[in-house]
Amino acid sequence: MKFISTLSGPDRHLVITMSDKHIMKAYCRKSCIFVVVIIVLYCTWTLSSARLPQNKSRASTGMNANPPKKLQVENSGATKKRKSAHKIEKSLSRNNIIKMGHGKKTLNNDIKKSLLKGNSDNVDTKKRLPNVIIGGVKKCGTGPLRTFLSVHPSVVVNELEVHYFDRHYSEGLSWYVNQMPESSKDQLTIEKTPRYFVEPDVPRQVYEDVSPQTKLIFVACEPVHRSMSDFLHTLKHKTKALKVIKSTSRDSIAFIKEKERLERYKHEHYNISDTFEMTVLDNHWNVNENSGIIQTGCYDVYLSNWLKYFPLTQIHIVDGEAFKTHPAGELIKIEKFLNIQPYFSTDLFYFDKEKGFFCLAKPYQYCLGKNKGREHPVIDNKTLTILADYYKSHNKKFSQMLGQQFSWINLK
Repeated sequence: MKFISTLSGPDRHLVITMSDKHIMKAYCRKSCIFVVVIIVLYCTWTLSSARLPQNKSRASTGMNANPPKKLQVENSGATKKRKSAHKIEKSLSRNNIIKMGHGKKTLNNDIKKSLLKGNSDNVDTKKRLPNVIIGGVKKCGTGPLRTFLSVHPSVVVNELEVHYFDRHYSEGLSWYVNQMPESSKDQLTIEKTPRYFVEPDVPRQVYEDVSPQTKLIFVACEPVHRSMSDFLHTLKHKTKALKVIKSTSRDSIAFIKEKERLERYKHEHYNISDTFEMTVLDNHWNVNENSGIIQTGCYDVYLSNWLKYFPLTQIHIVDGEAFKTHPAGELIKIEKFLNIQPYFSTDLFYFDKEKGFFCLAKPYQYCLGKNKGREHPVIDNKTLTILADYYKSHNKKFSQMLGQQFSWINLK
């Protein structure tokens, strides 16, 4: 290259000819490219060094340095599950109880599925016919039984009474299946409708339409006080129905619904009077055997009908009075009957002194509503004695049919 250097005082100027300027530009471009290449190589070497310990660690534990795509997808799914479970736990901490239709509070199967069994996005769940039916007896504790069973990881329970066999049979079996909660193949589906126990056609329908292997659970309790509870329950709904019918138009949904309720009471022989005594006894102090409230307590009559289709090995009778005072004990018996893993223990429950019955303590606190465990009017001694004498022979036969002793039956 040709440089001409001149000095002028303290300043020094570099003079470059026109041809030399082109040479300098080319030199600068090459220098810049070289520098960029050096920077890229340095960054690549740095990143490789950072990965090296991780790869060595994987090699030492027998893991592949680059896991297969399937494993990566599973890990991604596990992260999603943890996030989903965290959301569910936060939701439960804000509001542990899910409010369902008819003002009833019950346990949500989707939340239970996620909380107790882990998020089951990859589990094949679908609606199925029930494996187990809680078919009665009305006002003996079937509601609390359903609630407590719903927390068991091996079962799912329908949240509302379906009444398929006694009210909606014409809808067809597909309708019935659609009312069931989703379950996995390893879970039992349980349906609860107390009216099934006393309906004459239901045992045959369950046998033919569901399965001859269906397991049945009935809760039997002391029949005299059961009849009082049944009377109060019916009186409450009858009073409400009459009020709605009087105050609403004939074409309203509320009017039609309550009108159907009153018609159903007639069909079921639930024609009640203003008082309990006038409902269950006639004018001569004889038991009104035409009353559905009285008939429901004749457990031996209805059990005989079920035994025409199902053996005793598929029927479990819960002692309703023992269930009130020691729910864990009766639930453990049900676990053995259903052949499911042990889950229930006494520490899952606590006694609510204000309400007067046991509530759920774990996995979260839950108590039945104020309409449960309501106080009963005192039954006068004469009525109590008449009813107790009436049911005595039925109770004895019921116990003998099962070969089972109950806390509320005196066989002497």
